[in-house]
Amino acid sequence: MSYEDTTDTFDRLVLGISDDERKQLLDRVKSDGTESGRAEDRVSVNDIDDTTDLIVRLRSESIFYRIYLWLKALFTNASVEVLYSEDLINAVGRHIDHNFPGLIDRKHGYLLTIFYHKFEELRNVAGFFRPYIDKVEQDPGAFYVYLGSVGMSESHKAIDEAANPYSLPLTKEATSEARLSMLRHMDQLMKDLPSNDRAVMYPAVRAVEWLRHFVNLPFKHFLALFTNIVADSYSCTFSDADNMFADFANCICNVQTIPEILLKTLYIYSGSGKIPDDFNDIPEAVEDEEFLQKASAQISMIHMFSNTVPMKDISCVLYQNIRWQPLPFGGHEDWFVKYKAQWKKIFDQRWKSWLTDCKKQRMLDQLKLDFKLESFPELPYRPWSALWGGMKFNHELTAGFLYWFFNAKFPESFRLLRTLLVEGVFLNKDNRQEFSNGLDEYSKMSLEFESFIERLSPRGSAGIVFEKLASRKMQTIQGQNKVDSVMLGMESEISSLELDFCAVCRKIELILNGILSLKKDTRYDTLQNISTIQGSENKKFIAAIAALQHSLHSAAAFLNDLEPLENSF
Repeated sequence: MSYEDTTDTFDRLVLGISDDERKQLLDRVKSDGTESGRAEDRVSVNDIDDTTDLIVRLRSESIFYRIYLWLKALFTNASVEVLYSEDLINAVGRHIDHNFPGLIDRKHGYLLTIFYHKFEELRNVAGFFRPYIDKVEQDPGAFYVYLGSVGMSESHKAIDEAANPYSLPLTKEATSEARLSMLRHMDQLMKDLPSNDRAVMYPAVRAVEWLRHFVNLPFKHFLALFTNIVADSYSCTFSDADNMFADFANCICNVQTIPEILLKTLYIYSGSGKIPDDFNDIPEAVEDEEFLQKASAQISMIHMFSNTVPMKDISCVLYQNIRWQPLPFGGHEDWFVKYKAQWKKIFDQRWKSWLTDCKKQRMLDQLKLDFKLESFPELPYRPWSALWGGMKFNHELTAGFLYWFFNAKFPESFRLLRTLLVEGVFLNKDNRQEFSNGLDEYSKMSLEFESFIERLSPRGSAGIVFEKLASRKMQTIQGQNKVDSVMLGMESEISSLELDFCAVCRKIELILNGILSLKKDTRYDTLQNISTIQGSENKKFIAAIAALQHSLHSAAAFLNDLEPLENSF
């Protein structure tokens, strides 16, 4: 007989009997149903989901129980489905009371003391993992790459090599084709990750994403909902817990297995001190047995909570919804997108650095050619380099070159230019005046730079500031502000000196071009005694002037090219 036929039959039966007869029949059926035991007590709530048709399921119940529900529906004006749902919820409540006593008071709608203390333990677990997850959340993509370096070392090594433009010589021309070729190779390697590597990464990624969700649950706010009227007795009404409880239940019902490789990676990563952009020095095996033991104990606490606090069953009771289901765990599906994006970021950083080093190499080659220098000259005092692990001075290469030039080139160049001014007979008197002014500026700049170096010395005004701050060991906001102010002043001064130096070099170079007839410019003329000045030393003197003109031109050109290079560091 179909469900509809059965319903029609009962409708016809009850229409022909009085109210008293109906009540007697209801009591009889209720008694028979109780004695035979209700089927909902024997069926797990785990068999019910949000798509379950309760009326269809009701067909599997005993005939007495179904008669009871149909008759009860007639007297209460409630649907059979609603009544069946309420009975199932009550059955779940009885199951909790019997198997997990002390967690809830379902009749009065309370979460109780044992539940509170178990949640305190769970909060402590979240607190243990919090520092490690904080580091992950700074840049999830960077963590995924780091995880790959530990979990799939061979594939990681291949990708790392493909993403390293330093495999190309610094003398090689940087072309868009070379860059695209490296990116394509890197993408193909990631696309073709072996299945065994993916089998390692996917569970680890799911686990770390679950941990991120777990430690971010509002434990503190949830526990604050409990009232403590009697000593060591806590309670929270279902209505107060309503807004937050589902978040906890969704997480606990979806607890993930935490692979040991993830725990090792979290430990290594949290101790690295920075988000890594170079993986060449990653240790092959860095473990702390004490950490692994503690982490394993915390994970056991999560599983113990899951086994001793039936969050799904409690949710059904709390929300009065037998169909309540935890939301499926998600949020980890885009890990590979972030993984690839991080490698692209790493490659772009390396490419930019490589381009800078290529330019630096070309400038070093120019230094060798023009000034016979094998390396970039440095300042004699660099007090910022020893402060708080080393600080960056934005014009260090410029300052180093100026220091070298004023020490190595200025004395002889000034002597030659002074001799030219004193002994030379200028055909254009304005040239002589301009040359004299330029030489004065050239000399003045030498003194200004000498003063700058003196201030950097240990006894100089800037050097004393750095030494005093370095002696305090600890970096403070006040100390950092003081250093920033001093550094900004020095950088501004070097920038101004560099501009003035280049201007003086160009001014003197133009006059020397006219004297040596190197360029046709009506503003500048030669000397009347160009062929006799310095007598028997004339040719040697003129050759020295020509070399000086080339040095001034090269120095100004070098500093002009150096400025954008330093700004790219």
